[in-house]
Amino acid sequence: MPYEYWCGVCRTVSEHSSEAEASAERRAHIATVHHGRRPDRERLRDLQPTPAPASPPLRFGPSQALILVAVVLAVLVAWSFHLDPSTSPHSPPRPALPTPQPLDSLLASAGATTSAHQGP
Repeated sequence: MPYEYWCGVCRTVSEHSSEAEASAERRAHIATVHHGRRPDRERLRDLQPTPAPASPPLRFGPSQALILVAVVLAVLVAWSFHLDPSTSPHSPPRPALPTPQPLDSLLASAGATTSAHQGP
């Protein structure tokens, strides 16, 4: 694998085919250029990109599966109350419908009220 030695003081960069070669270059550079003193900013790094970690497969444990089932059931129950409001404990009572009357009696009562309101 390729490695790189970088000295931040000298701004030198050298590439090597192994970590051992890069480390030897580092020691030689420190000994000759910096008289045995290690520079404040230096780095020895691997140039090979690290592969991204594989994401674990999605798995449900027993507790997560139980929670999921409970939530789905709660949604279905709420939805059923929404579809039929008469089954809801919080729905208002339905008003009573008037009793149907024959058409003749309705016409007769309408005629009686109209004749009473007619003027001279």
